[in-house]
Amino acid sequence: VNIGEEVILSAKSTGGYGKVEYRFTEEYKGEVKTVRGFEENNSYTFKAKGIGIHTYHLAVRDEEGQAVSTKYTINVQIPSSKKLTGSISSNKGNAVNIGEEVILSAKSTGGYGKVEYRFTEEYKGEVKTVRGFEENNSYTFKAKGIGVHTYHLAIRDEEGQSVSTKYSVCVVVAP
Repeated sequence: VNIGEEVILSAKSTGGYGKVEYRFTEEYKGEVKTVRGFEENNSYTFKAKGIGIHTYHLAVRDEEGQAVSTKYTINVQIPSSKKLTGSISSNKGNAVNIGEEVILSAKSTGGYGKVEYRFTEEYKGEVKTVRGFEENNSYTFKAKGIGVHTYHLAIRDEEGQSVSTKYSVCVVVAP
């Protein structure tokens, strides 16, 4: 199913004595939680969220204490129109002079809700985060340190999608 779609899980039971009740529990990424406690209503309706495999455990019980259980698995996916993509560019190109102000700009398409960007710099084998995740899609700095600086851009959305890309800038001494 796609994120955001309405899903109806329906249970069917036979036999038993008196009132029959149904409980639905969800298992997702190692966490188990009861999403609907025991009721006579044999269905559970929800909007799909959280990319990946969700396993729903159904527990059925009757008035005499008989109980059975089963499970059903769904895979929540991102529709192609909402797949997160991203790119990075610079206002100065790939070669800049020491001391020049450089603006790296990120662009993203798709995704759900708030989209955040993180910039990491790799220079002479050292990697450091120069700007943590925030909604601002640009990072401004003054060029320093002769040589190639590679900027890694990480983009994430509210549903857990993430993509990354990189951009290299060569810092030179002005002639």
